[in-house]
This record gives sequence, structure tokens and C-alpha cells, in this order.
Amino acid sequence: MKNNNLASNLRVLRYYKHYSQSYLAQKLGVSQPDYSNIENGKTGICPKKEKIIEEIYEISIADLTIFTEDEALEYIINKKRQLI
Repeated sequence: MKNNNLASNLRVLRYYKHYSQSYLAQKLGVSQPDYSNIENGKTGICPKKEKIIEEIYEISIADLTIFTEDEALEYIINKKRQLI
């Protein structure tokens, strides 16, 4: 199930950040349909792309695989509050 957590958390964080799938696909060097497959849990992520995702969202892939959607979103919101 960890892949399902990762996929759903990527979708939730993308919505929160107001990023499009096309934007993230470009950042990862993949097509939009390929990125959609990542968010749907149909395709895995290589370590190089994991690092890019970690940099974009400032959260580890390990956390994204274990956090629920609410926990991942709360982590990002709290991190943003600390910067203010």
C-alpha cells in the first residue's frame, strides 16, 4: 500500500501547491501522461526523480510513503508556517 500513499500524497500536494501535472512532468523530464501514471500509482519513480520531488515539496519520499494525505498536507502547511 505504500505506493498508494505516495501516489495520493503527490496528488494532494500538487493540488495544494496549485501545480499542474504538466508543470511537474516538465520538472521530472517525463510526459504529462507518464506523470499521471505516477500519481495513479501505475508507474514507480526512479531515485533521480524521487530527489527532484523531494526538492519541489521539501518532504522526503519516505515520509510521503508513510503519511496519510492529511499528515502530508499538515506537514507542508506547518513547514510553510515556520517560514513566516
